[in-house]
Amino acid sequence: MVGKSRRFHFNPYHTLHQSLKRKSVFLRGALAGLVILAVFAALFGNMRFFVHRTAIINANTTALQVKFDERTYWLIEEGMTLCQPNSDLRTAHLSEDPICNQFVQGGTYTRLAIDAGDILEIRLEANNNLLVRFVPCVAGQTPKCAETQGLEGEIWPQNAPGGFVLISQEALNAAGSLSLSGRISIGSRAGATSGANFLVSGNYEIREQNWLTRAFGRRSTNLDSGALIPGAAIEIMSGKEPSNRSNGHFFSSSLDDRPVLWVVAVSGGNHGAVRMDVADVEPFTIDPDWIDSVIANPVFLALAFLLGLILNALQLASSLFTSPQKKR
Repeated sequence: MVGKSRRFHFNPYHTLHQSLKRKSVFLRGALAGLVILAVFAALFGNMRFFVHRTAIINANTTALQVKFDERTYWLIEEGMTLCQPNSDLRTAHLSEDPICNQFVQGGTYTRLAIDAGDILEIRLEANNNLLVRFVPCVAGQTPKCAETQGLEGEIWPQNAPGGFVLISQEALNAAGSLSLSGRISIGSRAGATSGANFLVSGNYEIREQNWLTRAFGRRSTNLDSGALIPGAAIEIMSGKEPSNRSNGHFFSSSLDDRPVLWVVAVSGGNHGAVRMDVADVEPFTIDPDWIDSVIANPVFLALAFLLGLILNALQLASSLFTSPQKKR
């Protein structure tokens, strides 16, 4: 008895479907692994050790304080008047000097030589003159407290501790931009000091560059920006501590016909942040975390979108080549 021969049936759709299915499963697994790897890489790469974050401040203020970290020179060609403390307190109390009031005039200078460790309190007076006070040097807190021999027309803060220089508005305008470096504090907390020495207005911006932005040639990403609170004391931070290596400059300006100092400051170090101290409110720091970093990063979002698009394309291709027998 001759058995019935089996007929071989070739279904091209079924063969193609099985091949695409195997490849689709493999590619999905590979892409899923890449997505997970990219997420962990992004999270790991956004840790503070691998990012460079910069805080930028633009502010209109009438007061600021700077502890300088390097030697700096201010050239005031139209001159500035030095006022020194009067050792005779009785005489100082009765004194009415037209410029220095209860201080003693110490001459006129055209260059202010600021050394590392010098602390200057800068404020705009009611008559629009700029007062730059020399905070007395404290031994052990600064590199040196000894007097320095200055050149003709040059004054060093260490040579006039507790004194100050007065710069007229005309001289300040002619001087242009004056540089700052070190620990920069802008404004003063409302109610903490007398007079109108406070932050008038301004804004901040925090930018970041990490391994992902560098790999794709982007310079930096804007993580956060906003307005500064008028009347607040602003300090540039590096991590959880004040930044001692910030840089910037200031110059004479006006806001709504009111003379102000326009200050631009940029944080030093690798992790810039902004701290605000407002009256009757606990001081707070604007310091975006890794979630803000990932959300604000267009390169990461573009990669996530591209991977999702590829996965959807594979799913669509797999459904289009489904075997006709399975569709019935």
